[in-house]
Amino acid sequence: TEFDRYSTYIHTVQDTFVDDVGNVRSGNLDIVPLQCAVKHQKYCTTLNEFSYAEEVFTIAHVWGNTYYHGMLENIPRLAPYLEFLKRHSSIKVHVANKFVIPHLEILGITRTRIIQGHVVAGIAYVPQAGGCGSIHPISGLVLQNLYSKFIHDHFNITRNTIVVIKRSAKMIETVNDE
Repeated sequence: TEFDRYSTYIHTVQDTFVDDVGNVRSGNLDIVPLQCAVKHQKYCTTLNEFSYAEEVFTIAHVWGNTYYHGMLENIPRLAPYLEFLKRHSSIKVHVANKFVIPHLEILGITRTRIIQGHVVAGIAYVPQAGGCGSIHPISGLVLQNLYSKFIHDHFNITRNTIVVIKRSAKMIETVNDE
């Protein structure tokens, strides 16, 4: 429905295992966020292969270790819940790659809260994903407002130019053919 396209959701799961790309397993329940490809994992079995967090908010994604997908698919997932995360500073933020840390710091998430890899968590928060190469509309608008506020508060910039980037079909065909 039209409402579904503009709403968002978050799963809250207890006693979970979160893999390095944000898939969540609890008992016989598997949560695999919408993404470009599903990475089926052999879940680790030894204690030295994972860390523990009482509460973890995962924004990790299969292709989240690349800049484009990390910026477009990972970071926007936390935007609608940023105030919640700020109020609950003990919640760790699970990411696919540390290059997103400076962007999370702009949003008020400190480095000490970042966690990577396989995680066992008492509670995992799994926000809605936008899909492959796309951003959920609500998350995108919220994130745009957060970045705009940051720029307004920290820089004296007059916006008199708009930059539009258009990906060509030929470029996409070339990349996909390789």
